[in-house]
Amino acid sequence: QPRGCMPNTAMPSMMNTCVTVLLINMISGFKAFDMLYALTRGGPGAATNVMAIYSYEQAFTSFRFDYASATMTVQFICVVAFIVLFNLLTIPIKKRYSTE
Repeated sequence: QPRGCMPNTAMPSMMNTCVTVLLINMISGFKAFDMLYALTRGGPGAATNVMAIYSYEQAFTSFRFDYASATMTVQFICVVAFIVLFNLLTIPIKKRYSTE
């Protein structure tokens, strides 16, 4: 069965790469500031307003640097929690396809 052999041979060698690519792509979703701010400045209304744009506006238009710093700290904690959760959820997958 040629199809039955594929997951057992290719997947273990690609597992770490797949997990890394997924994690980097998910983290890049949190870093959407530059493109959204350059194209829309968070508008129309607040349709494309993400936490980074909100913090930037709080800091440099409202001069609320303390509040902007707190919101970015919360975003950092959310990203770290997301990474830890993602790694915990991928442990069984890594064990399943482990070659060791």
